[in-house]
Amino acid sequence: MVVVKENVFDVIRNNIKHYRKEKGMTQEELAEKMNVSFDYIRQIESEKSGKHLSIMNMAIAAEVLDIELYKFFVYEKYEDD
Repeated sequence: MVVVKENVFDVIRNNIKHYRKEKGMTQEELAEKMNVSFDYIRQIESEKSGKHLSIMNMAIAAEVLDIELYKFFVYEKYEDD
């Protein structure tokens, strides 16, 4: 069993930010494609917030970013962290 010391919200936040940047999208572009506010995306990616993300919005983000939903839950250490 793998024990992750990271908070699950931090893992999700980092993955959303990583995959958004990997697609070359700004927070504004992701918000527009998800039909949510820029402020909502900013809060999700913020270390101070991001604990109000619904599964439905995660599914929409995964679709927009063209990734499988489970990837948001996989802990990865990215170079831009």
